[in-house]
This record gives sequence, C-alpha cells and structure tokens, in this order.
Amino acid sequence: GEKNNADKYVNRLHDFFLDVPTGIEMNGEPEPYFKKPYSQEDGWSGTTLPWMAIGYELTITPLQLLAFYNAVANDGVYMKPYLVNEIQRYGITLKKYPVTEVKGRIASKKAIAKAQKMLEGVVDSVWGTAYSLRSANYRYAGKTGTAQLGYQRLENITKVKGYQASFAGYFPASNPVYSCIVLISKPKVAGTFGGQVALPVFREIADKAFASKLELYPVVNDAPRPVLASGNLPDFDAGYTKDLKKVLKKFDMDYYYRASGDWSVLHATSPDSLKIVMRTVGDNLVPNVLGMGLRDALYLLENKGLKVKVNGNYGKVKQQSIRPGTKANGQNIWIRIG
Repeated sequence: GEKNNADKYVNRLHDFFLDVPTGIEMNGEPEPYFKKPYSQEDGWSGTTLPWMAIGYELTITPLQLLAFYNAVANDGVYMKPYLVNEIQRYGITLKKYPVTEVKGRIASKKAIAKAQKMLEGVVDSVWGTAYSLRSANYRYAGKTGTAQLGYQRLENITKVKGYQASFAGYFPASNPVYSCIVLISKPKVAGTFGGQVALPVFREIADKAFASKLELYPVVNDAPRPVLASGNLPDFDAGYTKDLKKVLKKFDMDYYYRASGDWSVLHATSPDSLKIVMRTVGDNLVPNVLGMGLRDALYLLENKGLKVKVNGNYGKVKQQSIRPGTKANGQNIWIRIG
C-alpha cells in the first residue's frame, strides 16, 4: 500500500484500542504486537498491509479481540473487562468495583451501525457463514474466522501446519447483553473452518445463557390484556394439578374440574372454557409425560427408575420414546421438548 495508507491503517487500530492490553485484573496479559509501518526491524514488506487486513502479521489475545467486539455491541463505547463486580461477606457488600469506560469512542455511531448490520448479516443472510446455525428464538451477531498456522510458501509447495477456527460475537443482536469468543486451535473433528468448529460451541453457550436468563426475553404483558380466542386457550398442557390451578387463578381463567389426582392435563373443551382432566400415573408403569414441562417430566420418569435423555432446550414434552403404560424396569427413555 501507499505510505500514507499504511500509517492511517495502523493509527486506526490505535483508535480501536487494539494495540494496548485490556488491563484486566489478571497477571501476565501480553502486549498486542503490530508492526510499525515500513520498519525494517519489524520486517515490514509490500504484502504486510494486506496480510494485516485479514489478521496475519500481528498478535492479540482472544480477550483483546473480544473487548473490541464488545465495544461494537455497546454502540462504540469501549469498556474495560473485569472479573470481580463486588466482594461480599455473609451477604454484606464490603467493596464494589465500578465499571470502567475507556475514554473516547472507537468509531462514529454511523460507522458502528454499519458494522453491527454487517455482523448481523453473517447470521441472518442466506450467504452468511453463520446462517446454518441461526436461532429461531433470538438473534445474534458475529463473525467466523479461520487462520492458517505455520504457513510457508516455498518454491514448489505451500505448507500449512494447521488451522485456527474462531467465532466472535454478541447476543441478543438488537439489545446485547453478552459478548463471547470461541477459539479452537488445530481442530481435529467436524472440519477446520470457524463456521464448522467454533460457531456450534458459541451457539450452545448462547442457547444456555438465553434459556437461563429471563431478562433476555421480551415482556409479553406490557399491552392491554387481549380477549383470548379458543385457539389461544391453553390446550394439552399437563403437570402437577395444584400448579395448573395456581397458574389459571393467577391469570383469572375459569376452569371446570371435578376429578381428583396429583397429575392433570388442560383441555379447551369449547371456544371459551377450560377443563382439567385427571391423568393417571400407574405403579411400576411408564407415565405419560406429554405436554409437561421438563421439571415435572423428570420427576415422574426418574421416580419410576427410568434413565432420562433430553433432546431440546426449553418448552414442553412433545414426544417420549416409550409408550405410556409400558412396564417400567429401568429402561433408557428419550423425551423431546420444544
């Protein structure tokens, strides 16, 4: 590249805070390494600038790169990573550590908005390298990465000693709460590219974080209460009878119930009425857990001595591998929730 362009490029990396350690409270964080433009001592060559543009001829740690992605997710404001939020003793806070904002933005709001849109496109666009693992339950944004290790271009042959696969991103895309980076060096199974190896790990981490943090879900009751049509009444939801009654009472939903028993299932019997029907659980028999949440299903199945395998992350039981009423004798049983 031209002389001025190389200087501008490296100076821009400085604006991104990529050329300094994050300052996290951990000994041994190395300094990032960037070549000085046209420095013979650093081995600057005519190909250095294009190589740097795709991540070669420089070194930064995964955390330093993640801090940059976190700044993009934070609308351009760079925050210092930290490990400890506060110290408590017997529930009493002894010391709190303030969140530190590094002075200055890494880019203009307009530029950050464009970067966010591109990172979202990696997942949402049919041409994106993360499209195959997009989620129907939330949106995330990020970038796959694949680097060659030990690259050597000899006179008659090119040698590569391995690959490094990565995915860095954040979620939910529209209002980020988490940023995460996954880096796998010299992967040996499933492929070599970031979208094949690192992305599935990122997606599993995101799924579990999303399923365990209620704050990530949109508020569903901030509008006037709608009149439920029959198609919107709960139907075939099963569980512990007292719990079902408690939920219906909480939402002021009338129901018909004259049976008795610990376990029941809801049925929408007409356009505007609900009925609680008893579900019998026999001794030494595989129970019917269809329509139940995971907690109730595990309780019933494991108390019958069954070994439960679960497919899915949240929802109610859609399928069970052993027919209800079969004699229970310690079998393995698969249930699918969704």
